[in-house]
Amino acid sequence: MAVRLEPKRAEYRYGLCLANEKLGDKEGARYQCQEALKLKPGYKEAEEVLKRL
Repeated sequence: MAVRLEPKRAEYRYGLCLANEKLGDKEGARYQCQEALKLKPGYKEAEEVLKRL
């Protein structure tokens, strides 16, 4: 819901990335982390998730 309300917040994209990862949706997690990195280049946490996906 937060991503729908504020799609340009990298933190919300990252949160959705983590949720997707926990649900086993690796493609969804990858996409959300990539979007977070587009909004906030160098976002270390998102980069770390992408490495383990």
